[in-house]
Amino acid sequence: MTRPAVLLFNPSTWAGVGDLTAPWGLIYLAERLKKDYRIFWIDQRLSPSWKTEVRELLQERGLIAVGITAMTGIQLAGAIECAELVKSCSDVPVVMGCVHASILPLQTVADPCIDFVVAGDG
Repeated sequence: MTRPAVLLFNPSTWAGVGDLTAPWGLIYLAERLKKDYRIFWIDQRLSPSWKTEVRELLQERGLIAVGITAMTGIQLAGAIECAELVKSCSDVPVVMGCVHASILPLQTVADPCIDFVVAGDG
């Protein structure tokens, strides 16, 4: 039997800077989930075709959730763009965590594209 799948999405940080800092929160989460779930990973900073990749994963891989990390600031734009894409072509739940969701959980979950918020350390 195939394990359920989860997509973890790391939005771009600073346009044009090329920040390649490891997204440690998502790495820790993937480590915890890998036993029970197939993990797919998209880093917007590294993948110019990330929208196509998200659509393909939603159609072909049986995702049960999309997890998005985001700090408050410019990274939030990429996070919301991904969440909107997910909701435009599926009913897969979107979970947002990290700094923005932790300091503004009610504002974050009020967005119609965000289904769940993880406040604090996931």
